[in-house]
Amino acid sequence: MLVDVIDRVEDLTPVLRNAYMGMAEVFDKNMPKALYMDYYELAELSEASPLAWEKFLDVFDVKRYISDKVAKMTEIAARKTLDRLANSHLNASDISAIKEILSNAQDNQKSNELPQVVFTFIPKSELI
Repeated sequence: MLVDVIDRVEDLTPVLRNAYMGMAEVFDKNMPKALYMDYYELAELSEASPLAWEKFLDVFDVKRYISDKVAKMTEIAARKTLDRLANSHLNASDISAIKEILSNAQDNQKSNELPQVVFTFIPKSELI
């Protein structure tokens, strides 16, 4: 839940944390539709302004949460469509579109993973 994500964000003032927790509750309450809403639509669901929602949606952890959820839902939708494909007659363009959606969903999930950084140390060779 987005409330849990906001709870883990470290660099928020108490006032901002309280405001963001309220916004996260509104977001969670309106899932999954909230994933596809813009900040004007979200503002209509709460007392927060569109500008406050825009700033909230720009928080790195919030962006990553939303992106992860959208990627998962896209992948699930593609798998469901592939399942329906097995039980019906679709044309070639339908099949290629489904494959592309599934591929994009998997690419989005991979791009949201944090990069791994590896440091190496090469010691000076000792002169003899």
